[in-house]
Amino acid sequence: WKNPEGAKNRRDTVLNNMRVMGYLTQAEYETEIARPLNVLSKPSLGPAKFPDFLDIVRRQLRTEYQESDLTNQGLRIFTTLDPIAQTQVQNAFKASVERLANSNPARLKNLQGAVLIAHPENGELIAAVGSTQDFTGFNRALDAKRQVGSLLKP
Repeated sequence: WKNPEGAKNRRDTVLNNMRVMGYLTQAEYETEIARPLNVLSKPSLGPAKFPDFLDIVRRQLRTEYQESDLTNQGLRIFTTLDPIAQTQVQNAFKASVERLANSNPARLKNLQGAVLIAHPENGELIAAVGSTQDFTGFNRALDAKRQVGSLLKP
């Protein structure tokens, strides 16, 4: 909440209206009014849908903006993410890594990789996958030092 006191006042008003309209008994109303708001210092949004791509976006934004601008200014950020391509790449990547790992479990049990898909005409990033697991902060698509393979061709 940006205004915890205002949020509490609004909550109390809604609870009072519910009591007056018969949705809450007096006892239920008093119990609910006594509860704290349990305000979080930072919102918990759960896991991001495309964490590796979003990590790349965050890193780019941090090179151009101050952290306070990113968290407090209500910026509208537009990306080149193609959610359909991203979902397909994530699913294909995970399935391929699992298939390879299962073919030789002893040798490939910690198999990892990364995928970057760029638009061929303008180089805009369309999709990115940096790990087979949940995002841990290490984005193989950016942080792993590897040869570029087929990414760059004349």
